[in-house]
Amino acid sequence: MSRRNQRNSPIVPDQAKKNQEEHAEQRWIGFLNSNFGLLGFPLGLACLTTKTPWINALLALLFIVVLRFNGRRLLPEHFRSGHHRKTHSTWKHSLKFWAGTLPAVFGYVYLCFIGFGQLLVTSFKANHVAPWFVWLVEHYIGAPP
Repeated sequence: MSRRNQRNSPIVPDQAKKNQEEHAEQRWIGFLNSNFGLLGFPLGLACLTTKTPWINALLALLFIVVLRFNGRRLLPEHFRSGHHRKTHSTWKHSLKFWAGTLPAVFGYVYLCFIGFGQLLVTSFKANHVAPWFVWLVEHYIGAPP
């Protein structure tokens, strides 16, 4: 194939679009990891040192949610459009994406555990559900007031 035909080939624009999508995903992964992961875990630890860790954790969650909506411009366009094909390669790509955001997921889950843990313990104690969870929260976060 001549050089001119390669430039006019439909493969080149598709590859450029794919590269742009991958770059946008990497920026989004970096944003999620730095805001949810790198902020969530230290904020959770800081909340544990206060008299009311669950209230402070909920406030920290609110702060992180505001940051997430502030960074929505970094969300890749192909995520916003919702035109994903449900194929094996799409699911494989989704797993790869979520594996790349593990620090964000762990930071967010940790902060949610601190924020909602004591609220759940109050309900679980009243209904005698999940004694292991009640024990975990009371020993890690503290007993509900």
